[in-house]
Amino acid sequence: MRFIVIGLCMLLLQNAAYAQSKFFSTSSRGGAEGAKQNAQITSLQSENDRMNACTAAGMIYAPTHAGANAQGCVANFTFTGNLGVDQQLTVGNGATVNNGLTVNSGGATVNGATTLNNGATVNNGLSVPSGNVDVTNRVTAGQLYVGSGNVGNIPTCTGDNKIQWNGTAWTCVNDALGATAATTETDPQVGTLINGKLCRSNGSQVICDATVPASSAYSNPPACPGSQKLYWNGSAWTCIADQGLTSESDPQVGTLQNGKWCTSNGSSVNCTSSPPSSAPACSNCNTLCACGGTPLDCYNCNCYRCSGGDDDFGDW
Repeated sequence: MRFIVIGLCMLLLQNAAYAQSKFFSTSSRGGAEGAKQNAQITSLQSENDRMNACTAAGMIYAPTHAGANAQGCVANFTFTGNLGVDQQLTVGNGATVNNGLTVNSGGATVNGATTLNNGATVNNGLSVPSGNVDVTNRVTAGQLYVGSGNVGNIPTCTGDNKIQWNGTAWTCVNDALGATAATTETDPQVGTLINGKLCRSNGSQVICDATVPASSAYSNPPACPGSQKLYWNGSAWTCIADQGLTSESDPQVGTLQNGKWCTSNGSSVNCTSSPPSSAPACSNCNTLCACGGTPLDCYNCNCYRCSGGDDDFGDW
């Protein structure tokens, strides 16, 4: 019984030692060799901790990278070659691809802005379910479809052909006006046109075939001298003497006298009134009244009665 217990204890110790050896374990050796091995194990454990810390922070552990921080973590990582993604790729804050991006299957979801400096190759089509696609330069496509119609495969028409949409595609058809359509015209409301003839209407068309009458010929009028004026006598322009303007008779102007002011009598203007004289000085009540007085205004006085009279001012 004692041997069985001792055997079980030895077996358990061996399993524990094996389990520890799968991870980092301290050396059982003594001296300098054991200390060196323990230092290496401690360094590996520390590096493993830093690697886990970078991964937990969403970064890559690359202590020798130029962009690594003090902990050896790299937040932004640039692939110098190609990046292959077999399943869906989600980019939250934008992605810059300098040497092309190829998405073979699974699709790519980009929530932020995406800058493609050298183009993008899409093998299985590009779908934009909402929003607009803005293109600052030219879009080159072998065929361009809008809805269910092909508007990109457009043939080159020559000669008297013109381009026509037949309902499913663009084709070249003959132009009914021919190749000289730019120089000729067929108008159902325009009839015969003869050079130099007058035009008339027959009720449905304009026809230019009438002869210009000789009586309608136009000639320049004569040049009249300074003492004459141009006059139409009913059949031609002639020059007649200008009688000038020496007098005038206006039914609304009556008598005009030199130096007089003008007034209206309701039907004509007459200038026969004398202008008002300058205003006289105010009257002197001592001169105007025999015994003096008080002025009522500039021209009238309240005169006193002379001595011997019966008034309110007493006798003088």
